[in-house]
Order: sequence, then structure tokens, then C-alpha cells
Amino acid sequence: ISDGDEEAKELTVNGAELGDFVLSSLSVDIADLVLSAEVTAADTVTAILANNTGGSVNLASCTLSVLVVKAVWSLNKTIYGGFRLPIYN
Repeated sequence: ISDGDEEAKELTVNGAELGDFVLSSLSVDIADLVLSAEVTAADTVTAILANNTGGSVNLASCTLSVLVVKAVWSLNKTIYGGFRLPIYN
């Protein structure tokens, strides 16, 4: 990835909705690159790897992993990783 450029990958994640939280990781050292991910459409997560290091970076072949955490829209329940966790007042 050249300096100032970014690479984006789309993943299908069934049940992902706009507003949900996304955690992402790569299976290699990202060498000072910035990895971000977000739900960009129903069932779609887009991960972006940005290079602002001042030089080109060539990563080895790797695996992208994402975890979608459902957004909390009600104070009565939280959904995390597909499991409901009660909120105690």
C-alpha cells in the first residue's frame, strides 16, 4: 500500500446493521498502518487499511477477522456477540 493510500475489503456478516459496532484485526503485524471497520449496509462490513507511514508497506498474506457487536438502543437489554446480557440497575 503506497503512502497516503488505503485498501478496502467488504465482508458479508449476516445480521450486521447500520449503527452496530465492529472490532477488526489482521493475522499479521500491520506495521503502523491504521485498520478500521464499520457496517456500511445491511449484512455488510467494510474494513479499511490506511497507510500514513511516509512510505510504501507490503504486508504478507493474512486473514481479516471482524466481530460485530449489536448497538444498544434500549436501556433494558444489551446484545453482545449474539448473546443477551442483562443490564442491572
